[in-house]
Amino acid sequence: MTTRREVPGIRPYDGPAGGWGALRATAQAIRTQMESVEAPITLLRTN
Repeated sequence: MTTRREVPGIRPYDGPAGGWGALRATAQAIRTQMESVEAPITLLRTN
């Protein structure tokens, strides 16, 4: 039996790992972390 240990900064995630939900989450992260010129290019490269 495997026990889970608490890791600071890590929490359970039940969101999508792919599809539109993941793309939306990526877009939100890029919007807050990148310059507006680079963001659309990065989103177009998202696989």
